[in-house]
Amino acid sequence: MKVQMKNKRFTTIMIILVVFPFVLIIGFTTLIKGIDLIWEVKEYKYYSNEENFVEVTSEINHIVWNHSEQRVTIGLSNVPETFSDNCFDIEEENYKILLENGGEEYLQLGTAVTIVTAPRYFGDGYIMPIVAIKVGEYELLNYEDGYEGLMESYRIF
Repeated sequence: MKVQMKNKRFTTIMIILVVFPFVLIIGFTTLIKGIDLIWEVKEYKYYSNEENFVEVTSEINHIVWNHSEQRVTIGLSNVPETFSDNCFDIEEENYKILLENGGEEYLQLGTAVTIVTAPRYFGDGYIMPIVAIKVGEYELLNYEDGYEGLMESYRIF
C-alpha cells in the first residue's frame, strides 16, 4: 500500500513538473501571438484607408539594402513634423519590383525622391512602409502596385 502511494505521488509530481511548464509555455505563446495579431489588425485597418497615405519629397540620407530579407530601409533628411520618424522601408513583392526597375542604381545617398507612405508609427522598431517611390519623373514603384503589395502582406485577414 505504501509503495502504491509513493508511486501515485511520484506520478503526480512528474505530471506537475512536466505538464505545467508545457501548459505555461503554450499559454504564453498564445498570448504573445494574440498581441501580435491585435497589432496586425490595427495596421491593416489603418492601411486599408487610402486617405492615410501622403506624398513626401526629400533627399535620402540613409539607405541599407538587405537582399536576404528582401528589404531596403531608407532614411529621409526632411519629413513633415506630423511624421513619427524619418525611416521607411520597402519589402517583399514591392522590393522585387523596385529592383526590377533599377532601384539600386537610382537610389543613392543624396538622391531626391518622392515617396508615398502612411506616416503612423506602430511601436518601437516599427518602420513605415513606402508604397510608391520615384526619382524625378521615373517611377521605381507605382502606387497601385505598391499599395497592392503592402495589402498582400495582410492577406490573413
